[in-house]
Amino acid sequence: MATPELSRSFAQVTDVVERTGQLYDPVTELFLEYQVDLEAYHAPTTTEYMQMVGDVKNGREYSAYHLASRGLGLVSAIAYRFGQPVATSDRQLLEAGGKSLVLAAAAFSPRSGIDFEDFAVRTIEAGIANAAGSDDGLIPRVGCRPMEEIYAYARDYTDDPQQRLDRHREILGKLGVIQGQVALLLHLPTEHIMARLDLSYEQVDNAVKGMKDRFSDRPPNTTALALRFQKEGLVYRLQKPDQPMSELLTVRERFLARHLGVDYSELPGLMRASSGSVWSYVYRMKDKTGALGTTGLALMSQEFDTEELPALENPRRERFAAKLGLMSLEEVDMESAKGELTQHQREITDAYLGEEPWEDIAQRFGISVNTAQQTLRRAAKTLRSHFQLKNALSSY
Repeated sequence: MATPELSRSFAQVTDVVERTGQLYDPVTELFLEYQVDLEAYHAPTTTEYMQMVGDVKNGREYSAYHLASRGLGLVSAIAYRFGQPVATSDRQLLEAGGKSLVLAAAAFSPRSGIDFEDFAVRTIEAGIANAAGSDDGLIPRVGCRPMEEIYAYARDYTDDPQQRLDRHREILGKLGVIQGQVALLLHLPTEHIMARLDLSYEQVDNAVKGMKDRFSDRPPNTTALALRFQKEGLVYRLQKPDQPMSELLTVRERFLARHLGVDYSELPGLMRASSGSVWSYVYRMKDKTGALGTTGLALMSQEFDTEELPALENPRRERFAAKLGLMSLEEVDMESAKGELTQHQREITDAYLGEEPWEDIAQRFGISVNTAQQTLRRAAKTLRSHFQLKNALSSY
């Protein structure tokens, strides 16, 4: 029969698993993030584990909750290595593994001569096997790397992992507690940060503002702030795309992703497109790369898009200029000329010049591709007449 202290600890583990289930498809997604944690040095170190073990042994309040929260990635990695029995849910496996982790902490003796992580892995495996009702243990999932390979991969992630880890800790050491927690999650949307840290919007917003104030040339937005931290050496938990960024994104999209750290009001000018077209690009890129937010997309671009970027061209602008009888759209005041168009014509013209695909333009405006193209032709005819009249008047 479990002691009252153990029952309270197990209740804390259950709470962690329930909260985690609101954010993840438990085992698979949690395991994938744990691999990223290992690569980015966010997984608990031996020293951190031993401190948490001491807290559990001393009965410190919420020590089991803290240990389960930090160790659930390890539990998910062990659960993922085994085929899931039909009668056992992901939550049951995680809960059994989390409780086994707490039991391992309570039973561990530093004098045993083995590392706590090794002891915990064995205990967690036994707990998960027991939850699955297997006397002989579970059968490893085909094609899954064993834990030894996962750890080796993490150790070999950089040429000098200790130096990278030291820079990481140095940056966080300059921040307040909440600021440091928020800084590590800037690659996620604000609502995700709030859920992960159980903070209000105001708390997250104040933490971000405080971090921006660290810089004399204050970053204009959260994306710029995260890119500063990344440049200084802060390691973000970014999932590497399955394909190279140069294959996932067009040249124009890659150009935009690399410039998301500027003031957002400057993006339409950089892209020579409307604000709506710019953010349509951003939404498409997030879908293609799996980035959860604009900041995450910018960080992924800096981390993984290492290939040279070809010169940015916009053949649509050249073709449209030719339709208007112009050498280039840059030689005229297009914004003033667009005053001759209907709002619908202006929006479709901006989307076209922003190189938004015709299918996306049609879907955005709820019309067919043919109707969208006819609208652009009418707009071009109106603009051509405008510039011809303007040239005729200027010749007198």
